[in-house]
Amino acid sequence: MPAVPRTIIWVLVYVFASLLGRIIIVQPNNVGVVWPAAGVALVWLASAHDRTQLIIDTVLLAAATTTVIALTDGTTSQILFSPLAVVQILVAIWLLRRWLPHIWGAGGRQQMNK
Repeated sequence: MPAVPRTIIWVLVYVFASLLGRIIIVQPNNVGVVWPAAGVALVWLASAHDRTQLIIDTVLLAAATTTVIALTDGTTSQILFSPLAVVQILVAIWLLRRWLPHIWGAGGRQQMNK
């Protein structure tokens, strides 16, 4: 799939999953109970074809996360720290590529069987 349509589709899917996660929040701290967008973000960034695409996707992921949190009445600290969610995903991808380099998304072609 060409890079631009692929990126637009991933942004839309991520925003939708983020909005689903923001539906279930615990008051008074305004904290999300689940964040289904984390799985979407992991697959999105793992599917990047090269380093340039990964950088573009990472910036868009951080912007989308911050925007969703800001538009759904997130607290100031949630908005300021929301880009750190991207760091968690990048660490997960790094560990995945280090520990399981043979599977899809980590540079290999093998599916996860077990």
